Amino acid sequence: MKLQQEANEHINKNRNRFLKDLQSHLRPVENFITSNLNNTEEVSIALEHLTEVELWSRRASELWGLK
Repeated sequence: MKLQQEANEHINKNRNRFLKDLQSHLRPVENFITSNLNNTEEVSIALEHLTEVELWSRRASELWGLK
């Protein structure tokens, strides 16, 4: 049982690091978009899609794990 627990901890640690790194890459993109473009419907849609990238990536990591 201890081996399984260690494996789960390792997987969770890697997933958490992935999610943290993903956010650290997406936030500058979001800031770049909002700083350089006028607040329009197109920008809102772009930011919505950026949020979708984060959510779909999170789901993929939970369902299928990481490489």
